[in-house]
Amino acid sequence: MQPTSTSAPTSRPFLTWQLIIDWAEEHYRSRAFSKDERIPARPGLLYLVQKGSIRLVGNAHI
Repeated sequence: MQPTSTSAPTSRPFLTWQLIIDWAEEHYRSRAFSKDERIPARPGLLYLVQKGSIRLVGNAHI
């Protein structure tokens, strides 16, 4: 019988997500956007979406 690890990230995804959220709240600011509000985007900028969804749209620059 092989030992099983209950602390592996794949076995507790919600705990892993909570640790990421906790870290982000300590190191970065929290921001809420209203419906249809444009969300600023630039290379290297990352948003963690906790509730709801976002729609990505863009323009091709040729």
